[in-house]
Amino acid sequence: MKRLSEVYGRRFGMYIAGVLLALGIVTWLSGAEPVEAAQKIPISSVEDLRNMENDPDGSYYLTKDIKLPKNMEGLFATPYYNGTSEPFTGTLDGRGHKLKGFTCHAGDDGEYKVVSLFYVASGATFKNLTLSDVDIDVNSGTEFAFVSALVESARECKFSKVRVSGKITVKGNNRDKEGTHCEVGGLARETRGCSFTDCSNSLKIKVSCKNLRKLRVGGFAAYMYSSPVEKNCRFSGSVQVSCTATPDMYKYGYLVAGHGAELSDARFTGCVNSGNVTLKLKKVKGYDDTVGGVNVAGLANGSANMTGCGNSGNIKVYAPDIEDIVMGFGLLAGVSSIKEDNNTDYLTRCWNSGRVSATGGRRTFAGGLCKKAHRIRECYNKGTIYAKGEKGPTNYPSEAAGLAIEAWRVNNCYNVGDITVKGAGKAGGLVKLVEVDGNCTGNYSTGKVKSNAFGGYDTSAALFYSGGVKAMMENKTFCFNNYYKSGYPYGQGGEGGEYGIAKQLSTKVSQITSQSCPKLSSKYWIYSSKYKRLVLKNNQEK
Repeated sequence: MKRLSEVYGRRFGMYIAGVLLALGIVTWLSGAEPVEAAQKIPISSVEDLRNMENDPDGSYYLTKDIKLPKNMEGLFATPYYNGTSEPFTGTLDGRGHKLKGFTCHAGDDGEYKVVSLFYVASGATFKNLTLSDVDIDVNSGTEFAFVSALVESARECKFSKVRVSGKITVKGNNRDKEGTHCEVGGLARETRGCSFTDCSNSLKIKVSCKNLRKLRVGGFAAYMYSSPVEKNCRFSGSVQVSCTATPDMYKYGYLVAGHGAELSDARFTGCVNSGNVTLKLKKVKGYDDTVGGVNVAGLANGSANMTGCGNSGNIKVYAPDIEDIVMGFGLLAGVSSIKEDNNTDYLTRCWNSGRVSATGGRRTFAGGLCKKAHRIRECYNKGTIYAKGEKGPTNYPSEAAGLAIEAWRVNNCYNVGDITVKGAGKAGGLVKLVEVDGNCTGNYSTGKVKSNAFGGYDTSAALFYSGGVKAMMENKTFCFNNYYKSGYPYGQGGEGGEYGIAKQLSTKVSQITSQSCPKLSSKYWIYSSKYKRLVLKNNQEK
């Protein structure tokens, strides 16, 4: 007697054969050609690389490391860049090999500069590729400088396991009264709808220009638009910018970051910045000192949903002559205009351990994670946060906080870093302001908080400060189950003398343990023998 497996095996084979025969008949009747797998094309020389322009949709792979010639012309220059090629739409698989020594040295010839190995890519894939020993040194010219190592402009592209190392230097003394644009991205200058997975970047980026109207400098990209995605990416290089502003720079702003200088609706997961990011800025005659537009961040500037991301680099803004809004943040800056979507958490299990320092002429903001966030959950700060503005007038205060200047919900977070505001201003150990209808629950702060507010009142806040607890209560802002070791839960400068109410909403303790802080749920918290206090279970302190 035949086994059932044999019977059903034969029947299944006959069924598959029938399906294949039927598909063949349909193909024959329709007159369509059989679909064949795309042929993979080997790349073993610089000439092979250049020949990619003849087949933009090809699937290419490197067979070995390739040394690139000095001042090599970029590939796929579209008519926008005075070229004739179509965008690259295919695949380049490095298979672990390197493109070595992409070099461009260009002096001040009075023209615009566009520098990149690939100019334009659309729907392309770059993977398993290393771009090593990058050496770009250009003058910004009199119009603009668009500089990147791999791709100048990318649309709906995928970057996977791409590694970049070397240096990018952009300098210039622009003589045009209108000023110039300087946009630098370590991996790509402008991206739209692109994804980055398991990419790493150790580029040393240095920009030194005068009379800049617009500035965007990012370790990975200058722009990341149209819902970009970053997963498990690392920036370990450095970004150093020193420049002067034009009178109308406020129209465009200066944005600098370790990953993305400017982004929108992004999603970052497991991304880290360990590089130092610095901006030194001077004003010029005629500068409008009533407007803002300076943002500096370890990861990115813009609206984003971040999970498991962190910063250990030192973030510094030094602009004492600019009577303007100057922002310096450890993780990301200016998270705003984010709508709640099914209770999505916008900063989850993120952290900062770097020093964040912002010195400005009139008003500065410094936050360990961000300036403003919709929701912060299971995050912490252990870095020193410092903001300094001019001592008066009191209607332009500086602000600093361990996590964020403003937030709607802050749950199961902590701060152990020292927070300091010099000049007129306010500070908060966790946040400076909890938004209306928000809540701040299950948190603690042990860092020293120092600030001087209006009229000389001490508004140091171990947890948060809102400029009036009575107003907070009337606006249904809920803050409870929080703990602190020193200072005041809100500060002494609240409106209407409501310090007593504020005190009831938090508890002062000598130690942060499960016994002294029973409201910190064991679902999120665990005692650390290393730090002698509670830490987050799912976001272990680094």
